[in-house]
Amino acid sequence: MNLDELFNIKGIAIIGAIQSYFGSKLIENIKNFMPHLLQKGVFLINTEKRKLYGIKCYQSVQKIKGKCSHAFLMVEGEKTIPLFEECADALIRCVVMVGSTDNSRSISSRIAEIAEKKGILILGPGSMGFIDAPQETMLYAGRFPFTTIPKGRVSVVSQSGGLLNEFFRSIYSEKRWGIRKAFCAGEEIQIHTNDIVRYLADDNLTGCIVLLLRKIEDREDFLATIQEVNSKNKPVVVFTAFACGSEKMEAINHHSTPLFDELFITGLKTKTGAFIASSPQEAGEISGAIAPGGIEKAGDIIYQRWKKITGNKIFIISLSRGIGDYVLTKSINYGLEPATLPRRLKENLIRNFSIQFPSNPLDLTGKILSSPENFEKIVEEIHKLNFCDAILIPIHVPSGKSSSDIRNEKWLSAIARIEFQHLRDDFPALIPIQVSIKGPEPVEGNWINACPVIGLENALKLIMWAIQTNKIKKPRDEKKERPEETDFESARSILRGPKRILSEVSSRKVLSHYGIPFERWILAKSPSMAVNFAKNCNGRVNLELAIPPENVYSTKEEIRIENIKGEHSIR
Repeated sequence: MNLDELFNIKGIAIIGAIQSYFGSKLIENIKNFMPHLLQKGVFLINTEKRKLYGIKCYQSVQKIKGKCSHAFLMVEGEKTIPLFEECADALIRCVVMVGSTDNSRSISSRIAEIAEKKGILILGPGSMGFIDAPQETMLYAGRFPFTTIPKGRVSVVSQSGGLLNEFFRSIYSEKRWGIRKAFCAGEEIQIHTNDIVRYLADDNLTGCIVLLLRKIEDREDFLATIQEVNSKNKPVVVFTAFACGSEKMEAINHHSTPLFDELFITGLKTKTGAFIASSPQEAGEISGAIAPGGIEKAGDIIYQRWKKITGNKIFIISLSRGIGDYVLTKSINYGLEPATLPRRLKENLIRNFSIQFPSNPLDLTGKILSSPENFEKIVEEIHKLNFCDAILIPIHVPSGKSSSDIRNEKWLSAIARIEFQHLRDDFPALIPIQVSIKGPEPVEGNWINACPVIGLENALKLIMWAIQTNKIKKPRDEKKERPEETDFESARSILRGPKRILSEVSSRKVLSHYGIPFERWILAKSPSMAVNFAKNCNGRVNLELAIPPENVYSTKEEIRIENIKGEHSIR
């Protein structure tokens, strides 16, 4: 779809609630950034006032027929249709619908029908307009924090005015880069996000495209669009903030979360430019960094997140003891080696941060999230001791609630800030993972994606893929001070390699060192290891194979596992 007509502005009609927040912001932005248009090309349609903001008001759009190319509709619901028809009769070519159609299909269908018949372009409903930095076009009905438009190579498409405002604030706080074009697509009656993305893919001045999304209507078309953009050397940064609550939105979230995990995994494995951001701020930082370098730069940054994983030492920082235990046991099942907590770090955390440690030495609980600064200091302490390669950070999503609450917002912001500052340092990878609790047992959460962190299973699969294929490897600096040996080191070595057998140390001692109750899942590398584990437990553990029963049979002497791919687990 050719959207050039949007930027060919001869005059603008503002219709409806002109004195509303959006109307006042639109006029304020035109005054500040397009004073030449304000003098002769802004027409206010209001039946009650003769003049507003020092600008003459007209009773009807028909009074200005032929003088305007664009219109902003500030009305909602059924009032939209007759005013849209007036715009069509007045030869207006582009309409930005700021107001909502109240989710009425009949209203949306009627407007789309008129637009197709008259050849009108529509942004919205629920759109706040668009920006073109090189042309200094500012038809935007939201808060813009700059006095001049910062020009750059980043183009942004948002389905939400609030997310776009947040994105602009991140640019303002950094003041290091600028934008090429910006669109607020809204509810997308006619012009869809994918249409805008394809349009920007052909724009030579756009170096990177940022997507701030609330929904994905066509999964396959979205993935095809990303691939098409990547083929033109333009990386894409995606942030999504899905609404929640209705059955419809829950269905969308079920459908979309695996999609973003797929984008992330594909980006890692193929080194393409699909990068998932954890916040609008991180989307701004990443896009500003990669815009000049295209796909190669984007691929480098994607890899930087994972290149720091040298082996399989994984540390877990969790606010919840239960969630920490759950992630720990999942990690063990995947053959990952949980890093133990050095005594020196534990003493520092207790002394400086009042952290309370439960029996599980891998789980930090207490005052971590009450202060993002504390969290950053703790990660710095972990970095100094160089005892782990990656830190898994579970983001707990309670059932029925949004994960964008204040605690998670602070945590994710801190993660993004730390990670971006240390992209090229010898620093542990910070991997936010999404976990929710439904009922009494922790389960992996993929039903909501208000903060798009990767799912636990996919995070662990990614780490294992990186290790097994040697795609991600760095030499370990032997001169660095190694953490002092603790009792946990010997216990940890028992679960380290496929040739180790649990008879080397009492299994109960291993379990107690890890703070894992006997009913927790423990990784067995082979059937023989499972047998040894069972013997060492002296019958105190109720063994149950964690695989389909039809693939298992047992005798008094052994437990045999057949036709199972990957690792085998028992509990």
